[in-house]
Amino acid sequence: MKHHVHQTRNILLIDDDEDDCLLLIQALTKLSEQMSLICLSDADRLWEVLEDCKPCMIVIDLYLPKRNGIEILKMVKDHPGYKDIPVVIWSTSSIIKNVNTAYSTGAQLYLEKPFDYKGMVAASQKIIRMTALREEQTLLF
Repeated sequence: MKHHVHQTRNILLIDDDEDDCLLLIQALTKLSEQMSLICLSDADRLWEVLEDCKPCMIVIDLYLPKRNGIEILKMVKDHPGYKDIPVVIWSTSSIIKNVNTAYSTGAQLYLEKPFDYKGMVAASQKIIRMTALREEQTLLF
């Protein structure tokens, strides 16, 4: 009989809003014990953290003080070692130009930031589904 060991899957969140980070941590923890969220407020330590935590997904806020989410997305997608990590851009903005730019730069998903815990749980469910689909695809090839 085989025993399945559930590995913790890391998600890297780059967001300067501490409340959003805490809400997402709570929502992910409620939905899945195998998810671990690593939060950065900007991309200054991006490469170091990517090397250390090996995330299965990156969630990036569109509006950040130093570099915006699209710039960080481009940095990740241009790096040969990390370009295959799925990236979600999330924002309070639903401006179609931002959505199109995110997708054309390589984002797998664009989410509007939820304003309450219930919405954060729904967003977390989408993120978890994406990581599960990604793992299934990896196992097939």
